[in-house]
Amino acid sequence: MQLEVAALGNRHCPRDHLGRIGEERAHLAGAFHKKLVAGDAERCNFKLHAVENPFPEFAVPEGHTIDSYFEEVSRAGLRKRLETSIRQLELRGVLRKKPEEYQARLEFEIGIIKQMKYSGYFLIVWDFISMRGTMDTGGSGARFGDGVAVAYAMEITNVDPLQNRCSLSGF
Repeated sequence: MQLEVAALGNRHCPRDHLGRIGEERAHLAGAFHKKLVAGDAERCNFKLHAVENPFPEFAVPEGHTIDSYFEEVSRAGLRKRLETSIRQLELRGVLRKKPEEYQARLEFEIGIIKQMKYSGYFLIVWDFISMRGTMDTGGSGARFGDGVAVAYAMEITNVDPLQNRCSLSGF
């Protein structure tokens, strides 16, 4: 901590708003850190618990779980993309991957997203983005899930991850 403060003070801002130079700030930071370690830390009684579901509840149709509905929406979205956007690329002779590769990628990602318990998160974003046509939401799904086949299938983004050679790194 002292080294960071001293380096910051010497190279980027020689004096703080009180006129102290980097070494003085480092000394003060070190003294503050020692006081915290020596006294306050022992008296802290703080426990951080994992939150079961940090996302708002997403109401799914009767007969579905959050995961089964997420799977259904994702797969239906891919079928639509295969019939439209991906089919157009294929007809023009510029499709880089076979439709089966899209399906395999989607299934792989569905598994990861379910394992991470993000199904509800994707459904919430999908629901919000799908409303942009009927409401003035002032936004799009751009940058959310770029490179994620699920987001492409759900029309959260229009970035085709296989056509654009994106790796699975969008979430």
